[in-house]
Amino acid sequence: MADFSVSAPPLGEAEVFEVCRALYDASAEDFILPPLLRSAERLSRVSGRTYVVEEKFKRIRFCIEFDRDFVETAKFPLAKIPITFSGRVFYLEIGGLERELYDNELYAFISAFILGAKAPIIVEKYSVFPYYKITLQLSSTFFVECGEMLDQGADLRADMVCDRVSMSLYNKSKHFFRNSHQGLAVWSARAAQELFGAPRPSAEALWPIAEPQSETATDE
Repeated sequence: MADFSVSAPPLGEAEVFEVCRALYDASAEDFILPPLLRSAERLSRVSGRTYVVEEKFKRIRFCIEFDRDFVETAKFPLAKIPITFSGRVFYLEIGGLERELYDNELYAFISAFILGAKAPIIVEKYSVFPYYKITLQLSSTFFVECGEMLDQGADLRADMVCDRVSMSLYNKSKHFFRNSHQGLAVWSARAAQELFGAPRPSAEALWPIAEPQSETATDE
């Protein structure tokens, strides 16, 4: 497989935004992962999704995989959300030229995907203890425990809930994001939608389409 990363240019902002919009919309009806089936006490090896975004001169492939090896050897509750992300850019006008996504591109696409994908956040109160359990649903058959939150009764406002839920989710997914600001913003937005019915923004609102620049005549 050819890979000329040294000479392959990065995607421009408009291209990154275009891919983000496409991933956000394409993933809207899907859980992050397909159903994870068990066979002979082992998780199925078919456990990922691939999205392909076609541009005029490029093809971007974005892959999500369930980290089966980690789950089969880890103790529960899991220390991290067991997902890996990867992707490649194929330069269609230059035969054979391709590369892995650069870090800034990958982080942008991960955020867009998580914002768009079907990822129910479940907050349930324990019957005995004064805590809520926070769970993220990755597929129709697989859930990940993401921490607890103290029940403060009427003092627990919606913004406080979103802050604490987003922190719990970020602590399990730091490897998905460039920094805590990016990760907390993504999970806080998802928590507001899942738990309090906040509206889902359009892709264009999150990643605006650049207006074509008009050419103006100048006198010299």
